[in-house]
Amino acid sequence: MKAFVTTVAGIAVLGLSLLTGCASGPPPVHPPVTAEAKAKGVSAVRSAVLDKTDHMTVHLDDAREVLYVQTFGNSAAVGVLFGPLGVLANIANTKAVTEADQARLMNKIPVRASQAFSEAVAEAGLALGSTRTEGGVNLSPYLYFVKLGDGKVLAASALVVEAPTPGALLPQARYLYQHSRGYTIDELSMATPETVAEINKQLRAGYVELIRFYLSDKSEAMSAEKLVKYKSDFLSPRFDFEGGGRIAAETAERIWIRNIFGVAAVLRPNITVVGPWELAQAPSN
Repeated sequence: MKAFVTTVAGIAVLGLSLLTGCASGPPPVHPPVTAEAKAKGVSAVRSAVLDKTDHMTVHLDDAREVLYVQTFGNSAAVGVLFGPLGVLANIANTKAVTEADQARLMNKIPVRASQAFSEAVAEAGLALGSTRTEGGVNLSPYLYFVKLGDGKVLAASALVVEAPTPGALLPQARYLYQHSRGYTIDELSMATPETVAEINKQLRAGYVELIRFYLSDKSEAMSAEKLVKYKSDFLSPRFDFEGGGRIAAETAERIWIRNIFGVAAVLRPNITVVGPWELAQAPSN
């Protein structure tokens, strides 16, 4: 299985073994942080991953705590082009739209993910250091926006989680908690004090839920999680991929999906469980 990942967004083109509904083993996922790593301490730091941008991923604030992802070009008629020249055209086309959106949204959403995270940490009573913990857990908060094909922009409280994690295929995990409503580019570009207050409120509430999940998440419980195939425009906004993962938790509003990138609590309208992940059977003699 191959995974090609671009920046912290986790937008990926995955190998066939991850996209098909049948494999010789369970779908690869990022395991929970170990008890040993948690015991060595937890710190709030800034991951270098948050500084990486590309043609789909940009910052929307000078503090670089708000990340925006959009994967669409400005010519639906062209579609997705293939071959070396097609790849370059797709990148240029997407970059033009991303930069145009960034120009409209830059510094228009005055929220600080680090402050909202600190407030949530205080509410949870989690002891948190401010310098990188070697061998422990390092958490980097950010506000995540992703644009869908219809132009709607979804938001999430987000964390980069860096910790020694045996069995993980990627060096960091991404924890996401999708907010309860989406926005238009116009709404965000002309964000009222009420809109900013709502985003701040949901940002903080999302961190409370992510911290609660982090504290309760244990490796030994993962074996009881259901293996599933799923589709999600929140996690894969442009490509109609069928991914594989585990259902880590469920509520009336959200499905917590554990996948190769980490864990995401996705609103039910933005994720569909296609069916169980079917393990390939060994041929009988």
